[in-house]
Amino acid sequence: MNKAVYDRIRRYVVRVACEQPLHIGSADGEREGILRHPSTGKPFVQASSIAGVLSDYVQKTDGDAVCRKLFGDSEMENGIAGRSKVAVFDGRFTDDTVKLEMRTRCALNKATGSVDARRVKGSDMVSGTLLTAEYIGTGSELAFAVLVYGDGYEKIEDAFAALHAGKIRLGGQNTSGFGRLSLQRVLVSAYDMTQEKERKEWAGLTDFYEENGTDVTEEIKKRSSSLEDSGYIVRFQAKLDRALLVKANMIDEERVEKSLGRIEKMPDFMNITNARNQYIIPGTSLKGVFRSRMETIGDYLELPRERMAEVFEQRSKLLFEDAVIEKEHSIQQKRIHLNKISGAVKNKALFSECVTGGETQVTIHVDAARLKRTENPGLSPKACIALLLYAIRDLAIGAVSLGSGASIGRGFAAVGHVEVLENGKEKAAFSFKEGQDVQDGFVAECLEELRATL
Repeated sequence: MNKAVYDRIRRYVVRVACEQPLHIGSADGEREGILRHPSTGKPFVQASSIAGVLSDYVQKTDGDAVCRKLFGDSEMENGIAGRSKVAVFDGRFTDDTVKLEMRTRCALNKATGSVDARRVKGSDMVSGTLLTAEYIGTGSELAFAVLVYGDGYEKIEDAFAALHAGKIRLGGQNTSGFGRLSLQRVLVSAYDMTQEKERKEWAGLTDFYEENGTDVTEEIKKRSSSLEDSGYIVRFQAKLDRALLVKANMIDEERVEKSLGRIEKMPDFMNITNARNQYIIPGTSLKGVFRSRMETIGDYLELPRERMAEVFEQRSKLLFEDAVIEKEHSIQQKRIHLNKISGAVKNKALFSECVTGGETQVTIHVDAARLKRTENPGLSPKACIALLLYAIRDLAIGAVSLGSGASIGRGFAAVGHVEVLENGKEKAAFSFKEGQDVQDGFVAECLEELRATL
């Protein structure tokens, strides 16, 4: 009888919730649909996607050798030695939690600031790059199973902790507010294959997703605050006294009536909501605003554009999240289109908008590890934070607005408490409302590193 290759096996059943929308799929013409299982037609996440983010994290934190030992090395002569010790199974969404949402996005031409246009293949037509994408909505829950053969399971548990901390994000567009997950439950079953009873238990297991075993959820969550090189978080409170409008791609009549009460006619436009029917400022909008302002500040400081490009391109090192608008108050406003040449009202150009104000918290993650690994000279994490704080200051003084309609007073925010965290610990905290002097301590360090870059 042949000796078993591994004498210990651990089976994890992991349940996570989408804290931000999730998109995993393939493009379908102008509409990017989510991935659906070919036999059931239900949304799912391929095992390869989950394995990819787990192995990428292990590689970044522990190096190539540890990653190859765990996830396999096809170049090793001994096939067994080079085999992956981690098996990942497809992620299944819980039917009663899954909500879908649609969002529209477009690519911008960096030179002109307008929507980019590309030539349609095989014709002389030129088309804009407006895309409507489908997402798994916030609050949806996903379960997947992971098997770890032999040693090394601590690294996988660290990866689960990193997922809960937001260091690991799943799917596409994950630097613009998508793919953020949180751990709901982690169950582990350990099998000692040298023991006959446990061998039989393993042999009799027919469903790797079976939710039994020891609950280690809280134990793994606690690891989140002690992960090495967790980077920085910059976040601030903002009050939208004036109206905000980031246009949704459709009108949700039920949500409008909840905001405005019964009205004679539905508005033509409303602010975008997430799958929980919360008004939001999308991470994509925030990323666009902050990138534009940081580039403007960089130009003023004569910071080479290629250094700024290293921050936002080739996997952005700044990760943004959707900002939920709390204590929301909405009003309906009527507007008209004017002929820019004659100054007269365009025919049949009356339209209305449901605009929203309230309070929100904006969260921006500064991925220190990615910044340090850039091949070309870029910006240090602290220099990046300095530019971010400059941009937040400009938002606070009204030099920057959010959403559309700045020319008619929309999108301006009163910025309140600002804080910078490193590995979950406070490094700086101040308030624009109180006019505090922040030119010392950690903020001064960040400003000095930015000066040294110039």
